[in-house]
Amino acid sequence: MENRFEFLDREHAELMASLRKLSRSGKKTGASVTDLLAVLEPHFAKEERLVMPMLFLANRLAEGEHVKMDSVPGAAHEIEAEYSIMFNEHARIRELAAYARAAAEKEINSNAAETLDWLSHHAEIEEAIVYPLALLAAKLAKFTV
Repeated sequence: MENRFEFLDREHAELMASLRKLSRSGKKTGASVTDLLAVLEPHFAKEERLVMPMLFLANRLAEGEHVKMDSVPGAAHEIEAEYSIMFNEHARIRELAAYARAAAEKEINSNAAETLDWLSHHAEIEEAIVYPLALLAAKLAKFTV
């Protein structure tokens, strides 16, 4: 079965590349994006470790596949404990992104502002759709294995 959520991996990679480039600007925007990256990089790593396997599992479950316990990712057990923590991390990321966006506006850096808006949009989608789906897949796996 294909992973229909690979686009999220690509989006993470594209966001990180854009933000790393912005962090090297040497201005206030660059410094604030550097602060943002310090929180965002480990957060993205956590999402890739916990959320992405659950999205692939959601695909399998939605297709009616019988999932054996030994094929359920270990992330299914961790995601419930990390769920509210990841939302708290998003709150901190939004705070840092808003600070960086304000710096970008002050420096009239529309590219930085657009990238930071993209990051905010990405976070909204994760909170409204991606995280709940990942958690639901983890919970469903307990009853379908």
